[in-house]
Amino acid sequence: MRKTAKRSHPVWLLGLAGQPAKRIRQAVGDACEVKRFDLRDLPSQADFDRADPLAVMLDVASWRALQADMPAWVKAARKVLVAPDAESLAHDEVLARGFITCLTPPLAKGKIVAALDDARESAGLFEDISRILGDAQREREQLVQENGRLAFFQHLLARAMSSLDLPGILANLKDDLGLAFPVSEVLGVFWGQSPETEIFLPENLSAQAKSARAEYLLDLAARVRGTSPDSYRVNSVPGGDESAPAEPGRALLVPLRHEDQVYRPPGPHPARAVPEERPGLPAPQASRRPRRPHRALQPPVL
Repeated sequence: MRKTAKRSHPVWLLGLAGQPAKRIRQAVGDACEVKRFDLRDLPSQADFDRADPLAVMLDVASWRALQADMPAWVKAARKVLVAPDAESLAHDEVLARGFITCLTPPLAKGKIVAALDDARESAGLFEDISRILGDAQREREQLVQENGRLAFFQHLLARAMSSLDLPGILANLKDDLGLAFPVSEVLGVFWGQSPETEIFLPENLSAQAKSARAEYLLDLAARVRGTSPDSYRVNSVPGGDESAPAEPGRALLVPLRHEDQVYRPPGPHPARAVPEERPGLPAPQASRRPRRPHRALQPPVL
């Protein structure tokens, strides 16, 4: 089986020719590819991004020639300056001009290899910094999302605590949940020690829609509670669309709990709350009904 060779980053020579270029090729050997470019035929930004050269080596004359119109990729590259005999630059000056290091004669193999090692170290440092910045950006985005969710829940709770009227709370809940996703209706069903179950339906629904929604809530209460209610009472919630379809639609079941305690609405009888946001679900105006099995409906989407 043929093994896939690990991709090596090339070394680019800009304008370098003659003995300096030859010595660099000899020092690099087979470790990576060495490519030379004339200043009149420089690579494009796309070529640079694709090749991602380990180092770009150029002499002082080429560097000066590029000053008038220097490509952006040259500025960003890991550059090594090759100085002639008469022009040895100070270390601080080399770094200030964006070079990793400066090679001065004689161009011994050890110097060239050390310069390439500096380029590899610089590349690794850049990758580490990029990874750290990426992690920091992801954490920042997570914090923004967490803060957004916290602000949403604070708004939700503040609106709920502003009224002790349960129909008003459910009406506000429709508007508040609508900030997070589309909501057509909010329904509610409550029960407790009393055999009577309380149902909350939008007041502007048609009779057929109310009947279907009440039937759905009673079936839901029977499945969750484990027993069918003996009777029920319908309460009106402000809002509702008279043209809403009567058939059950897509629902989100939201049991109201605080830690281990189930929410119990105010009233003479404590009740367990299982409000249901039901975009397009029906329900009746009945008051009492005998105990009987409920027909099975499509379970809500949790």
